[in-house]
Amino acid sequence: MNPIRFLHFPKTAGTTIASTLLRVYGRKHCFGFTGVAEKDREKFLSLEADVRRNIRLFIGHSMYETGFAEPDAAQIFTIIREPVARVKSFIQHAAAGKSSYLREYAKSGSFSVDGFLDSDNGELDNLQTKMLINQDDSGSRKRILELGEEAAVKIAASRLIDGTIAFGIQEDFDAGWVAIWNALGRKPPLYAELNRKKTTARLEFTDTQLEKIRELNRLDLQLYAAAKQEFQRRRDSGVIPNSEIEAFTRRQHTYGKAFSFIWTTARSMIKRPVN
Repeated sequence: MNPIRFLHFPKTAGTTIASTLLRVYGRKHCFGFTGVAEKDREKFLSLEADVRRNIRLFIGHSMYETGFAEPDAAQIFTIIREPVARVKSFIQHAAAGKSSYLREYAKSGSFSVDGFLDSDNGELDNLQTKMLINQDDSGSRKRILELGEEAAVKIAASRLIDGTIAFGIQEDFDAGWVAIWNALGRKPPLYAELNRKKTTARLEFTDTQLEKIRELNRLDLQLYAAAKQEFQRRRDSGVIPNSEIEAFTRRQHTYGKAFSFIWTTARSMIKRPVN
């Protein structure tokens, strides 16, 4: 079996996908990226050479190019999300103080959306483009400045569209799910929806804030438009068969809620760290 890698952009339903991959492929020959390049480099190089060669599944927040032969040679697949929605979800995540490196923004108990948007956090702007073109730091704008914006989007789109075995659009999740599992040569399994946002305490965004998010993500919006167009072409041409999408959606609708309850209960009992 050829090694596979799920390129997980933050706030793109990746936990649902990663959880299913671990359920289907197991943890024995798996490597999980953290999203911190230096830490991941140290972690990967600490593995014995034969262990690295035997990894069959890579998951987690990594860039398209990791600089290591094994993950870079793996068959890559991913899910991309509409950029404004992704950033809104990320801001909601920061406001909730769910990640230790973001807690400083919420430590006073009164999170400021405007303050966070002005914080220069690298995950707020063009993150999907940057993860496709960067190597050492997913939040760095250096590579975009070196390439120029037009070339940066072109390279990112080429890597997403031509450099993956499949990709999906979060807003058309079931179709992307079918596309990915078809590319992996497997029947699409049921999925459990994980890390779902609570309906309470949702942030409200002003028109000015939304416009700032759009401006910060001009390149990601261009990337998303190209990806959405290509994804729709694949649907229309039958590369992703609509009959299979419809059949899976019916199955997920019928059994998904019960499966989600069973799997999330079991997951909470057997949760273990990935190597």
